[in-house]
Amino acid sequence: MTQDFARVQVRTKQRTGGSALNTPVRSGRQVSGPPSGRPAPPLDAATGVRRLERLLTQLEPGGPGHFEGNPATDVSARLFGGQAMAQGLTAAAATVDRGRLPVSAHAVFLRPGDASRRLQLDVTNVRDGRAYATRGVDVRQDGRVISQVVTQWQIPEDSSMRFDPGAAVPPRPAAQPLPYPAPGVVTEAFDCRWADIDNGRGLWFRLRGPLRSDPALHAAAALYISDLWLLDTALRRVGRRFDDPAVRGSTLEHSAWFHRPLELDGWSYLESCAVGIGDGLALVRARLLNDGGDLLASFTQGASVRDKTASNGSGTGREKDER
Repeated sequence: MTQDFARVQVRTKQRTGGSALNTPVRSGRQVSGPPSGRPAPPLDAATGVRRLERLLTQLEPGGPGHFEGNPATDVSARLFGGQAMAQGLTAAAATVDRGRLPVSAHAVFLRPGDASRRLQLDVTNVRDGRAYATRGVDVRQDGRVISQVVTQWQIPEDSSMRFDPGAAVPPRPAAQPLPYPAPGVVTEAFDCRWADIDNGRGLWFRLRGPLRSDPALHAAAALYISDLWLLDTALRRVGRRFDDPAVRGSTLEHSAWFHRPLELDGWSYLESCAVGIGDGLALVRARLLNDGGDLLASFTQGASVRDKTASNGSGTGREKDER
């Protein structure tokens, strides 16, 4: 695990001094997009990956177990759930012993957030066992909890028991533009291709430049991109689209299981399918494979999906009152 940093490192594990992911302390300057109202300058491939790595790892310490995460942009936009999850995983990683690998992450989304504002990440040490460790993370914005993330970590071990339901990865499509705008998401860090498949969608992606070698960081990057357009997989099953102005949708929960240490150095394939949709709820499952067909991670996502004309009993029609 490389630790070649130019910045000071956060050390939040008082007794051991270790962490699964060393998190650089930021300088006072925010890492964000262009000033509001001005177009973003052209970005080369390496710039996008550096932005992503800074977003995921540069957390400011605010005391034991307390961190602040950078905003993705300074232009007001809806907070990307993948950012809250990934920064939550990174904050948890800074409090576990070195050598433990992420096993799973489970997030519930309680309120919408603003991508242009900082996140406060409060980590609770739920348990440190001999083989496993559990951390809970409250993700706050302006003092209110907007998401909660529970992560589990494991000391690597050899086992004679293994079943790997790998699969053949379909040929990648040609380069193409993004299907929908994604404000507040560092999409320039990824080369993304996609195609409709039976009951779902296939998303091929690779980083446009090298990401520091660290399984926890690569798991955070996989968690980040796994939230991209999964809701659209369910909506397409009922003839709707993510950008349909007549649909109101929001993610309620997102879970990930990491089956092996992740290295997102080459092409990866995220295949998602709709489990069901009805009564205002949708469920999607997905699996992440490397280019050789090995299973890297599994995901599920539950979402609220409504027609904008449907009544939810609140009488307000405002998103923040729907949950």
